[in-house]
Amino acid sequence: MENAHSGEVVINAQNNSNQTNTTTNSLTSNASKNYELKNADIGLPDDNNTNITNNNPLTNYNTNVSSGSSSVDSFNKGYAQGQKIADVATGIADLFAPTPAQLQRRAAEAAENERLEKLNKETKQNAEKSRFIKVYFPLMEKAKNGNEKARMMLYYASYHLYSTGLVPQRKQWFDEALSNLNLNAIREQVEIITNEGGDRMAALQEAARLGSIDAMIALGGQYDLSSTYYKGSNATLALKAFTEAAEKGSPNAMYYLGMTYQKL
Repeated sequence: MENAHSGEVVINAQNNSNQTNTTTNSLTSNASKNYELKNADIGLPDDNNTNITNNNPLTNYNTNVSSGSSSVDSFNKGYAQGQKIADVATGIADLFAPTPAQLQRRAAEAAENERLEKLNKETKQNAEKSRFIKVYFPLMEKAKNGNEKARMMLYYASYHLYSTGLVPQRKQWFDEALSNLNLNAIREQVEIITNEGGDRMAALQEAARLGSIDAMIALGGQYDLSSTYYKGSNATLALKAFTEAAEKGSPNAMYYLGMTYQKL
């Protein structure tokens, strides 16, 4: 019986020893795996890596990170956005602190734009002068012979078609037409006075007194408070001016007169 118990003790001791060895081996294996996992997680090389040139593990990190990693993708997107912001900031900085090359380029562009604008203006003026010569210059002979209507047509056309140099007598002809109470000359005189900062109402009153229908209508508009097209302060004087122009046969004055009566 003692031998049997002794044998059981021996067998149990052996079994315990085997279990101990197995447990130890398992722990060792698990520790090794955990060490490898930790190395893989933080990107550190293992102890057998022959490419290690520095004993400090932090300087031998693994740079082979998967491009599919969400953290890497997020970093790449953030970097791209940062680059765009940097480019915009650089562009803004260039506006306020341009380089000499940029200043030179801008000056060249401005000079070219100015040249093209001047060329276009000259082209337009040449075309207008050609039109004046073709359409209005044939009236020159009549104007020289005293035809007031031809003179006023040349006066206006030469101004609007950049051809005043082709009508050297234009100022003389205008003054003569004004002294003859030419209605077109009177209207032009009102505009001249107004553009020069003169009293427009006084000029219109004088022109209306001299018989300018246009001045009468414009004067009525200055007075009219209730007309569709004009705003003034004296409906009575507006009616007077519109009536006077209507009596001279102006369709426009008749229309304004009717609208004024309608609003009273």
